[in-house]
Amino acid sequence: IATGEHEYTRWGLKQLMDAGACEVLQPDTYWAGGVSELMKIAAVASTYNLPVIPHGHSVPTNVQVSAALPIPACPLVEFLINWNTLHQFFFKEPVVPVNGIISVPDHPGMGIELDPVKIDTERNLDWTDHPITTASVQR
Repeated sequence: IATGEHEYTRWGLKQLMDAGACEVLQPDTYWAGGVSELMKIAAVASTYNLPVIPHGHSVPTNVQVSAALPIPACPLVEFLINWNTLHQFFFKEPVVPVNGIISVPDHPGMGIELDPVKIDTERNLDWTDHPITTASVQR
């Protein structure tokens, strides 16, 4: 059982660990407090011998966290295709798996660079007609 994407603190996740309620923790980097808090969550999880696979909304961030932890602590990176397509729409080089492998960006910071040309071109972007979101947009 994997859980934790809707738990927002290391203390809430610790309750899941104390209860033996999961085999894998999946905190969401955005919702759990960012990279620093995710690293603290991973440290607590390691005392329970539980792997942490961050929820897949923020792959550019999650791949950095994964690279900073030993493999047993964070063995995989979850990649949500639709969300990452949307979240990385304005990136020069989206962080995507190639043959099942996600390379860690090596640019400064999180390795993300925005594409100013795409931003200018798509300034008035209408997501209601985007193929990924059309099914979920109410008209």
